[in-house]
Amino acid sequence: MDKWNKELDYRLKNELWAFGGNRIAVRIEYEWHDDSGQWSRSSGNENWEFDELGYMKFRFASINDLPIQESDRKFLSERKSDGLRTFWKK
Repeated sequence: MDKWNKELDYRLKNELWAFGGNRIAVRIEYEWHDDSGQWSRSSGNENWEFDELGYMKFRFASINDLPIQESDRKFLSERKSDGLRTFWKK
């Protein structure tokens, strides 16, 4: 099963941690649920390195998943009439 068939209604937040030259480090946090309705929060760090054309050359990630109750979700959203989503943090 691939990531996008497992992690449904995915909500992602990236925070810039550091950057320099062709490298960026970010803190990530996201929430999702599986097809049984079990919600999870994933968090960790990612390091990205880009080539001279701006394409990602390397991506290193350390991410931990934690099962949560739906009532413990922090990232909520609603679909607007133009089809885009508005996100907010609880």
